[in-house]
Amino acid sequence: MRYLGRLLLIGLVALPIMLLCALVLSPLLFRVPPPTPFAPPSLGLLLTFSIVNLAVSVPVFLVISRLCISLPGIAIGRPMTLSEAWHSTAGNTGRLLGGTLLVYVPSYAISVAIQLATWPPKWPPSGNLPVAAPFLLANFLVGFVAAVAAISFLSLSYRVLIGTAQVGQPEAG
Repeated sequence: MRYLGRLLLIGLVALPIMLLCALVLSPLLFRVPPPTPFAPPSLGLLLTFSIVNLAVSVPVFLVISRLCISLPGIAIGRPMTLSEAWHSTAGNTGRLLGGTLLVYVPSYAISVAIQLATWPPKWPPSGNLPVAAPFLLANFLVGFVAAVAAISFLSLSYRVLIGTAQVGQPEAG
């Protein structure tokens, strides 16, 4: 429960940054309306929106990557505050952001590619389930692999920045 609580707290800290990023993105969204109010956006607009969304989300990734370093500490019984996590990661922001992007961007790109491959959505969706199911399964598997990669990166970052047992030697206890 402490782990989940900390994750929610990090989300609350990141929320204002996400809202500011959305404010940056909003003018782009409202500048290019779809041809009719009920028509989905074009493929080009969808791709542009996805790239801009990733770009304006970098500040959120920056903050989250530094604060999430506190999560492995909770898991191993050495909790730290968010301010301790922030101070412990000082000077390593670029590395943490780079690692986070290396984990996140490929899965994001694959998700966008799947979305583009199945665009535009058909209505009613019930007739599209046999066609969409493999894409949904692929998207789920990519998300799962990305989550495992993120946990691995976070654990390794904790070991390097905070320090635990030496590489190749188990921790006591």
